[in-house]
Amino acid sequence: MHNVFEHTYKGLNIICVEQKSFKKSYVGIGTRFGGGDFLNSSFHYSGLAHFIEHQLFQMPTGDAFEGFAKQNAKANAYTTIDKTIYYFTTIHSIYKPLELLLTMYFTPYFKKEAVEKEKGIILSEIEEVLDDIQSEFAIQMLKHLYPKDPFSSKVVGETSSIKKMNENILLAGYKRYYTTKNSVLVLITPESYQDIFDRIKTIMDHLPCSQKGVRHAPMVISDAPKPSFTMTSSSSQTMVSVGIRFRNQRRTPQFCNAIIAILDSILSPTSKFYQELYQDNLFYADIDYMVHQSKDASYVMITTYSLQPEVFIKRVIEKLKNLSTKEIDKNSIIRTLKYLKAKYITNLDDISVLGDEILSLALEGLSYFKEENVCLKLTYDEIIKFLVEFHNAFYSYGICKKNENK
Repeated sequence: MHNVFEHTYKGLNIICVEQKSFKKSYVGIGTRFGGGDFLNSSFHYSGLAHFIEHQLFQMPTGDAFEGFAKQNAKANAYTTIDKTIYYFTTIHSIYKPLELLLTMYFTPYFKKEAVEKEKGIILSEIEEVLDDIQSEFAIQMLKHLYPKDPFSSKVVGETSSIKKMNENILLAGYKRYYTTKNSVLVLITPESYQDIFDRIKTIMDHLPCSQKGVRHAPMVISDAPKPSFTMTSSSSQTMVSVGIRFRNQRRTPQFCNAIIAILDSILSPTSKFYQELYQDNLFYADIDYMVHQSKDASYVMITTYSLQPEVFIKRVIEKLKNLSTKEIDKNSIIRTLKYLKAKYITNLDDISVLGDEILSLALEGLSYFKEENVCLKLTYDEIIKFLVEFHNAFYSYGICKKNENK
């Protein structure tokens, strides 16, 4: 059984989940600053949030990763389109690595030599993405769903922007977004929440924490996606992707689970529609689909390999645009609901997954436990109400073919 305590100190929202049955602890802190955020209205350095994430581990005392390791803690970080998160897990006392995490987070140390060295590392990452055909295809699909929107920016950045980075640009971005009011701290631990809050206050009293509020520029400006695109690559197979951009941007806890359940009902191997596509030889690999919903955007990407990509696209879009309850397998929906509910319960025993979910949602102003409570009560009748999302959605598609000139 867990107890959840919330506290605010110097503008920082602190969420402590006291879980006495856990041997391991999770501590994570994040900022509402990701790959799609603008530094200001006059210029935009693509990849700035990701670059800061890499550099923030550099401290006057050395590499923070080594510091966490010496304190028997395993640390990591990642950047998404709208947030950056730093965290550690440990089976030992959290207090020393907690102090290291907060000190690292609130006292940037950007030096010219380290920044120049990091440029090479990030430029190599960009090249790796370009060489990964599936990743590049997905990026292009997202750019067509949200054309010229910050939301479809590359988190890792663009080559031209990364080459311009310097310590002053990093510091300007840091000062704008790494404030207490733009951050959330999450702890999941068997230790006493009151002792933790007292220790956090002591640590933060010695740190130069900015308490400024942050105004975020909109990440989605476009009204609709581009209809389609074709790209070529060195792949010997033809990839196809159907993109669905939902019009309703109202954030609801049930959305992702309901959309997944509907897609499972018509695109899982046991479904009638899947079997029809298979018998007509319209694909020759698994049909993968991913669902995204955040405060800025809601979309689906359906991807596979096909020898008849145009026909596959037409059949899938027609099916989704005209979905009715007659075509939805109720038993499939119920099976998916059972799986999703089991996943929520399993997450309660996986501290890293649970910590990441709580922190990610908190940065969007949402409560994981409230969302969990709603999703655990999701029913077939409630899922069916989401069919209208497919009827009203925007549709786009992409085809990735072999470059015949090579």
